[in-house]
Amino acid sequence: MSRDSLGERERRVERPPESSRFNSDPFGEGGRLYGRALDTQFGDTMSVTRFVLKALTLPFWILFWLLKRYRIRREMIRMGQHWQGRGLSCREMAVRWAERFPHEYHLGEYDPRLPKLEIRFRKFLEK
Repeated sequence: MSRDSLGERERRVERPPESSRFNSDPFGEGGRLYGRALDTQFGDTMSVTRFVLKALTLPFWILFWLLKRYRIRREMIRMGQHWQGRGLSCREMAVRWAERFPHEYHLGEYDPRLPKLEIRFRKFLEK
């Protein structure tokens, strides 16, 4: 085979440029834009619906949330007084609390929320 015939074969098999290959679907871009618009509209509708449902059910779920907070606070005071009688510092109380509830404090004594917990124990015990 001569060099010229090889060049001709390469020219015949030449593919169209990348841009024309992706834009061959005339309705593709319109469909993508329509899908984005529907997705945005659905997101807005769900945000409004979620807000309205939370506002309507607020009197019910706020009571459960307040009761849960009250129980946790009462338990913290009781345990803090018990541990204070044993001579533990507020830091040690916070670490023991984190060990007692590993589902809330995943990192144990290295949890970043531990200093706030220590401050809460200190406030409870000052009262």
